[in-house]
Amino acid sequence: MKKRARSIFPQADGECFLCARLERYPRYHKHLEAHHIYYGCNHSQSDRYGFLINLCAHHHRGDQMGNKDAVHSEDKNDYGDYIKRWAQAEYEKTHTREEFMEIFGRSWL
Repeated sequence: MKKRARSIFPQADGECFLCARLERYPRYHKHLEAHHIYYGCNHSQSDRYGFLINLCAHHHRGDQMGNKDAVHSEDKNDYGDYIKRWAQAEYEKTHTREEFMEIFGRSWL
């Protein structure tokens, strides 16, 4: 099994990434779920490069909980793309877009 890199995006203990940013105030949760920002065929690349954030269950797997405000919701929402754009912009502060696209196959910016 490949080693998971530490997330390159610091978060306070108990802080959901989306609650803190989208609702404009930090909301703390007893249980958080690790989210691979680039999942599917890029799951292992997210592990390798530290593209991981913590999300509350509401924002991570909402459909299973009866809401549509989650990154893994079957309904289209902008949360998943928002996180991908943000992460790519952070990565490009120290790397090139070409390097990013070589790893993940496309640009979200």
